[in-house]
Amino acid sequence: MRWALLLASLVFAFALAEGAARSVVDDVYLERQIRSGGVFTPYEPHGRADLLTSEFRVGYRINRFGHRDREDRDEARTPGVARVALLGDSFGAGWGVSFEDTFGARFEATSGIEVVNAAKNGGCPLWFVPQARFVTERFAPDWLLVQLFDNDPEDNVQFADRFALEVGDPVGDGP
Repeated sequence: MRWALLLASLVFAFALAEGAARSVVDDVYLERQIRSGGVFTPYEPHGRADLLTSEFRVGYRINRFGHRDREDRDEARTPGVARVALLGDSFGAGWGVSFEDTFGARFEATSGIEVVNAAKNGGCPLWFVPQARFVTERFAPDWLLVQLFDNDPEDNVQFADRFALEVGDPVGDGP
């Protein structure tokens, strides 16, 4: 009887602690994959989430295009202003840093060149091809800037089955 009472008390305490934690932390980054290519939430239009690790807690705001980019980003170009579309993985997206400290935001602030940051956590070079088509059609950049890291060839192998295209096959809707 004592063991049953102790077990019931522990279960109740854990449930209470879980409820309290969920009320304090709104959205916790859960590596739930969406679409293909290892793209993780919170990259859903108008998404809000906290990336929470043992090292940091960073709020992510996702704009209407599904990018961790300026919320006021417009598809239309600002006349006379150059535009770059940034593709990449978590390094380009700014893993662990506030939006203002991401490479794209800092480059835009210091150079005066518009930077459409389309980098996403978990992006891999196989994903860059459909994403390049998507951002080129939507934002008409002057340049594509692709951020690569030394683990990217391994990512291609890991996600290759999600990009099983034959020559000439359409890519689909893109990420």
